[in-house]
Amino acid sequence: MYSVIALGNLIRLKVERLQRELRRYDVEALILGKEFSKYLFPEVYDPLLGFVSNYVVLDLDSLEVVSICAPIQAPTIQDVYHQVRVVVVDPQNRVDLGVPRFSDDVKAIRYAIGRKRRIGYAGSVPVDKLKDMLMIGLDSILKKIVVSKLDEEIERIKRSVEITEKALQNAVSEISPGLSEIEIASIIYRELVEKGCEALAFPIIVAVGRASREPHHIPTRFRFNGKQPILVDLGVRVGGYCSDITRMILPRRLDDEYRELPNVINAVSEAIDRALKVLRGGVLGSDVYKEALKGLREHGYDSLFIHGLGHGLGIDVHEEPYLSHRWEYPIPSGCVVTVEPGVYLREFGVRIEEDILVRENGVEQISKSPRVIEL
Repeated sequence: MYSVIALGNLIRLKVERLQRELRRYDVEALILGKEFSKYLFPEVYDPLLGFVSNYVVLDLDSLEVVSICAPIQAPTIQDVYHQVRVVVVDPQNRVDLGVPRFSDDVKAIRYAIGRKRRIGYAGSVPVDKLKDMLMIGLDSILKKIVVSKLDEEIERIKRSVEITEKALQNAVSEISPGLSEIEIASIIYRELVEKGCEALAFPIIVAVGRASREPHHIPTRFRFNGKQPILVDLGVRVGGYCSDITRMILPRRLDDEYRELPNVINAVSEAIDRALKVLRGGVLGSDVYKEALKGLREHGYDSLFIHGLGHGLGIDVHEEPYLSHRWEYPIPSGCVVTVEPGVYLREFGVRIEEDILVRENGVEQISKSPRVIEL
């Protein structure tokens, strides 16, 4: 678990960045709706809930951070983020947590803002109830800030990837004929916990044989017979930041129905390499996708590529930007993305996924384990 000092450092760095980026808009304070609260509090973010606080108010002069919470959220913020001021919204006046308490969100927001009247906001904020203030919408600016990662954020993603790759490598040595997909997933999970993961980024995918043609396969009791390919897609959270890799695990001998597998693996791997050659800050996401598709077309597999090429990676395992034919926007320098072409035949599927840091003039590959792991 990250120390209080590390937690404080990341919040401070983010708050200082927000202050710098928003200076040109001459706003005195910033209100973040709940969907942006995870940006300041990633360590306690629960993807199933989707947010941490109802609102966060940031004083852009003093850099004070105020979390406006329901009583159920407040103890977590109090215990983990000692430098954050907590305000509770408790319409029924149920519990005294020793912090300011209000009957509704607007009263809490006004209390947190104080005398400031030039306010920036992003996300779901009750602007219509704050009409006496000058409210400036900054959604697009905040999205750009969230996408382009600070060095500390990148380090946490790298640590997540490192844990994921080491755990998978260890788990492979325990895979043997007769184990079910669920049992293999359990072995991987145990290794992930032992290596230091704090949570899964998503349920582990283990797809044996024919099941590998299902991109979102859920592990079953189907058993590995020792001669089938195994597709494994997994990721963890460390310090609130995710990894997401996919690898093919191959036994030395394969059943006859998989004789085309080496050609497909080669095509998918080449598609990744082609995408990485063109990927850099400023290139359109759709152009990166098209380059990978060209590579698959040269092998005759382009029609069997049925999903996007990749997605942003950070506090959420899927976030902007996207590498797809629909994403005709520049990929920003400083973001982390996945590159994961897949080919899905009737007998099996192949998907390989790398985690990539986008730089202004190219990329840095974060994931480093072999794309194909031999049993």
